[in-house]
Amino acid sequence: MREEIKVFSKKILIIAATAFFISFPGCQRQKGEIPPDTEAITISGLQKHMNVLTSDEMEGRLTGSSGYKIAADYAAEQFASFTLEPGWPDGNKKSFLQPVPFIHYRFGSNNALTIQRNGKTKEYTPGRKSYELLYPGEGNENIPLSSPVFIGYGIHEPELGWDDYAGLDVGGKIAILMMGFSPRNSDIQMPMKVRRKYSDRIKGDLLRFSAAIEKNAAAIIVIPDESFANNWDRIMSQRKRFNFVASQSYGPSSPGEPPIPVVVANRDLVGRVFDKKDFNPIEERGDYATFVMDGIELGLTVNASKEYFTCYNIIALLPGTDPKLDNEYIAVAAHLDHLGKNGFIIYRGANDDASGCSLILEVAQALAQNPAKRPVMFILFTAEEAGHYGSLHFLEYPPVPLEQIALNINIEQIGSKHRNVKGIWAIGPPSQRDLLYSAHQKVKSIDLNFDNIDSQLRVIQGSDTWSFYLQKVPAIILGSGGFPEHHTPGDTIDLIDFDHLYKATLLVYEYILELGNK
Repeated sequence: MREEIKVFSKKILIIAATAFFISFPGCQRQKGEIPPDTEAITISGLQKHMNVLTSDEMEGRLTGSSGYKIAADYAAEQFASFTLEPGWPDGNKKSFLQPVPFIHYRFGSNNALTIQRNGKTKEYTPGRKSYELLYPGEGNENIPLSSPVFIGYGIHEPELGWDDYAGLDVGGKIAILMMGFSPRNSDIQMPMKVRRKYSDRIKGDLLRFSAAIEKNAAAIIVIPDESFANNWDRIMSQRKRFNFVASQSYGPSSPGEPPIPVVVANRDLVGRVFDKKDFNPIEERGDYATFVMDGIELGLTVNASKEYFTCYNIIALLPGTDPKLDNEYIAVAAHLDHLGKNGFIIYRGANDDASGCSLILEVAQALAQNPAKRPVMFILFTAEEAGHYGSLHFLEYPPVPLEQIALNINIEQIGSKHRNVKGIWAIGPPSQRDLLYSAHQKVKSIDLNFDNIDSQLRVIQGSDTWSFYLQKVPAIILGSGGFPEHHTPGDTIDLIDFDHLYKATLLVYEYILELGNK
């Protein structure tokens, strides 16, 4: 795919034009409560962007799909029409598109998990009643039969008072571990420092996998918790659409693809494997222990190929008006990707996060006509849904030094009629509270609540804000809480409260001006 902005297909232009004329009647700005310098921000403009980004042509904007590329080109073309500058230095020229590399897996037909016990051998192929392959390792693996090692929660933290590997050698063997960790009211007394370190599931799983890899395990079998097991079909359907990973490491928070196979096993199958063992993690029978599983042998055959592809973050720059502040960027972001489609069913992601992208496009257009003293960088990330790879890549390869980003403003799920927050929920550094409320004085018709980011870490872990937080880049997230249609085909444009989204757009615009001119 070309990285420069390409000429749009006639079809997309028709979609945009039709959306504009359909939404125009009755959708003018509300007089009497709106600051006079925001004429460029309109409900009809928000509807135009939303109609395009959630259209059939976008196919749910899955990372790496043709629909995502069309959406990325649309956003880039809009930024260019506002006279914003391309934000990515691409050799001797600049581009609105920052390349982000990925690996896509294609699983062959010769995958099998072999179980041998009491001289009897049984082979299982991937499926809901056996196991599914999450990561293929090198792609073609033939791990011979040997006694597996049960490593419990797979946590190796001896300095924190917990080591599931104590006295065990997993070298060259299949390691079996449990997802999550014990409930606080269980008999397993895990130190609070360990619980806190592993409280983020993504980070916790990476730490567990890394420990098994360092101990030279041949493969990892994950025992799912009950929540995963009860939603197996939905999770695995989504997983098969997201069968890609970043092609490089982004540090401890995202080390790239595991070099050994990782599978998730059906709980009933695991229960049979642990039959007659002193501890059974499925039946929660016996005293917790880690051990070599004598009397049973497991083998694994993996057949998969890897394809490399490129997707894109979209980056646009609006220079400031004060040269003395050229190195103090305000970075405003949302994620453009969503879940794609499953067969003929499109996951349109209207609130998640076409609402944030549409807001940013309207704010960019208004600020282009009334720029602040400080420069503003607008970013639409890829692969947020797959593990925040787009924001991680941006922070690994920023177009400006990270110390020049004064603040990241992340817009996430801000427009649903069924939102569980009446107005706007802001989570950010305490230093931003007064500035945000000052901007709010100009848009009083929307409720605003503010929480210190350090008190809401579990909330931000599911967003690109977390990537900035881990890099110690000041960040604030603005949204309207959860909504019941999240990650379902029901997240459509009909779900959007455009009056609310319009007021949120005005608030973000005024907030950026407060930041940019203070």
